[in-house]
Amino acid sequence: MGSLKYDDVRDVIYGATLLGAGGGGSMKFGLKMLEAYVETHGGPDCIKVSVCSPKDMDDGAYAAVTAAMGAPTKIPGDFSPWVLNAFNFYSCVQSFSQRNIQYSMAVELGGFNTFIPMLVSMEKKLSLLDVDGSARAVPALTTLLFNVNGYNTLPIALADYIEGSSDFAKVLLDFPKDAQNAALAEDAARAYLSTEMNQIAGLCGWMIKKEDFSAKRLPFGSISLAAAVGNVLRTTPAADVFSTLTAQGIVKNKGISGYSVADGSIKTDGGFDKGYVLFYNKSGGNYFRFDFQNETLLVSYGSDPTKLKPLMTAPDIICSFQISDLKDGNIPLTNADYFDDKGNVKKGLEVMLGLIQVSDVWWYSGYNTVNKIWQQYFTNVGYTGDIIQFGSAVKAAEEDGIFDQ
Repeated sequence: MGSLKYDDVRDVIYGATLLGAGGGGSMKFGLKMLEAYVETHGGPDCIKVSVCSPKDMDDGAYAAVTAAMGAPTKIPGDFSPWVLNAFNFYSCVQSFSQRNIQYSMAVELGGFNTFIPMLVSMEKKLSLLDVDGSARAVPALTTLLFNVNGYNTLPIALADYIEGSSDFAKVLLDFPKDAQNAALAEDAARAYLSTEMNQIAGLCGWMIKKEDFSAKRLPFGSISLAAAVGNVLRTTPAADVFSTLTAQGIVKNKGISGYSVADGSIKTDGGFDKGYVLFYNKSGGNYFRFDFQNETLLVSYGSDPTKLKPLMTAPDIICSFQISDLKDGNIPLTNADYFDDKGNVKKGLEVMLGLIQVSDVWWYSGYNTVNKIWQQYFTNVGYTGDIIQFGSAVKAAEEDGIFDQ
């Protein structure tokens, strides 16, 4: 990609939000951080993010992930201090082992978590890798592709920020003999989030060298993909977004229009936002429902909202955007965006729903492995079945005639 300018970064934020499957942090927070950087660094022309492929890294150099971890509804307006605290703390620890971080990387796709490593790239003069750790957003460390496809989870660092203070809570999680134990790391990190860090923290980790990157295990080109998706979102009439993504060969997808928000519920528990959103099509008399734990894990449909049929699950991407007049582009939505600051669902919001086929790297370790990893999170939203993939979902929905395309 060479380098990203201001409009390119906006495209990435838009596209990553849609590809984030309802999680990864709201686009509004990514845009707020972008505008905060622009304001303090001299205007839009200050934005320049150098981007390269993992295969073009310097030999022996390390890349590291930076991100936010916790409940999306707890994210403050400008998260920069949390991010930089985590990065600086982790870099300091790794310098004792003579591991110098020279590249920045996204942990997942999302309007917030994909901008964070761009910010680090600009602040620390690092190149951004055109890859991420999930090919979507995911609810937990165990569901990252790093874990699914055999990379070490540990060591990782968490940090918070207290305005007006140079001191902050920080913790390094490191179990050298059990570096791939993502479940242990997840439990430990969530404990700190819940007790010490107000449900949200900056996160840094996943040190990876050039020779350890594999296009079979991680999604090369994911930042470029987000930019392409975002450009379509920002420039294409709502009814044509998904068909344009198909026509241009950007992603395999199916779009579903004519729906508005009918009901929903959200609560923050254990560092997660959990709940559901129910959508209704008045002309067709049909319902869709998103069940989420940060990200949408299950989409169901039918004519009776109390007897909906499961259509598709994670890791394929269940997404939506708010229909717009294109002044600011169609607005991709996270699940948190469906609720106001008091937790009330935004009834009547008109949206376009979509199903997107996730990157093939998700199936590198086999369907059974992936299915086992996601079972815990499906159970958390009341679904006890197996993964339903994009292909099966499309076939079932086409038979019922629910698609626009």
